[in-house]
Amino acid sequence: MKKNYLCKFCNKQIFYFNLIKSRYSFCKNCNVFVSHNKYFLLNKFNNKDKSYKYFSDILIANYKDPSIWDTNKVFFLKKILKEFKKKINILDIGGGPGLDAIYCSKLKKIKSYDITEFDKKFVKNYNKLEISNSKCFYLDFEKKISLKLQKKYDLILWCNSLFYAKDLNLIANKLRTKLCDKGYLFIKSTSPNIGSVIRMGLTKSPPYIWWSKKLINHFFMKNKFLKIKDYDYKKFSQIDNYFLNFKNLKHGIYSIIGILSLFINSIKLKKIHNYKSFFYGSDFYILFKKNFKNVSRDF
Repeated sequence: MKKNYLCKFCNKQIFYFNLIKSRYSFCKNCNVFVSHNKYFLLNKFNNKDKSYKYFSDILIANYKDPSIWDTNKVFFLKKILKEFKKKINILDIGGGPGLDAIYCSKLKKIKSYDITEFDKKFVKNYNKLEISNSKCFYLDFEKKISLKLQKKYDLILWCNSLFYAKDLNLIANKLRTKLCDKGYLFIKSTSPNIGSVIRMGLTKSPPYIWWSKKLINHFFMKNKFLKIKDYDYKKFSQIDNYFLNFKNLKHGIYSIIGILSLFINSIKLKKIHNYKSFFYGSDFYILFKKNFKNVSRDF
């Protein structure tokens, strides 16, 4: 079999899909979508500037009285804080629009709550607020991964942006150097599925690699993280969310495009005998610990 039809992670067969805005390969063994940077009906345009102007507008409008932006992330954060007896330093990767950082920085057990984003304008706008125990640092996975941080962190959060990481092995190694000994790493994401890939490609910058729990566990454990727990906490049907949603014009257009994507790739879908994961997704979290010795309690 030709090399470009083999998965770069496990060397098994992959299938190519033209998902309207970008071309992806799918490996059934790894359960992973990989972008190949070829664009189709909606041409090559990037929504980065638009999405981060949106983040900046939300930040400026709400920073004085912030409400929780990601309720699931904050919910799990409060549980993890029970593992610590002292005040801790937290780094939130992809922490825009920053409302969670401002809100959580006021919690008793948090000494500092820093975030990263890959838009320099947003970084500048956030730091202009001069929050005493929260700063924003520039981090772009598209370019050289360099985190210029002045301290190490007791807890790193990485939620809902793993699909922009091209080299998870390199990032796992970098993050380990930014953690204190026995520090925690919390990851929250969505399992790879065709509905989420199509929707993200339309509304935001197309994902590079939609990582599965299998590969996330592999690369972080390879870099001396020990998995404490992983858990699927929300399961949902992509058919209802993305292909049969006609509540308004925008959702209707997305549904039509999603159905068109499935029609274009229907023959290839038949070659994958069990493609349930294409239509049913789940949100999950994974908790890792660095230099692990004693198992902490379940939470």
